[in-house]
Amino acid sequence: MAIRTGLIGYGLGGAAFHAPLIATTPGLTLEAIVTTNPERRAQAERAYPGVRLLSSADELFTRPRPVDLVVVTTPNRSHIPLAMSALGAGLPVVIDKPVAPTSAAATTAAPTTAASSSAAPSVSPAGQSASTPSPMADSSPGR
Repeated sequence: MAIRTGLIGYGLGGAAFHAPLIATTPGLTLEAIVTTNPERRAQAERAYPGVRLLSSADELFTRPRPVDLVVVTTPNRSHIPLAMSALGAGLPVVIDKPVAPTSAAATTAAPTTAASSSAAPSVSPAGQSASTPSPMADSSPGR
């Protein structure tokens, strides 16, 4: 079963990177795109016919057929508030880099994300589960 993904933001990051990656990755479907910009909305409609276009993240979080995953690719200052809202709606989140404009802003999410991910596997910075050895751990020549 495919992971139904909602994309918040359709600027450069959303249009050039996240939407095409989601749309072409086996196991993921691009279910909805959130953008308030009329030109970007028209661009998304042309590029992804049939994908639901929404005007607010709240629409994504409260719609009758929810998504399974939210990807946030908006201006940096809105990453944490949008991610916290998605987590509050019980949705997993991927945040575009940087997580926040400052480390202080990023740490505001730490207690919530730690509590919401207590059952999730630990993931290394390289994106591998903690039980999977990292290829970077091998220091043999040729690596």
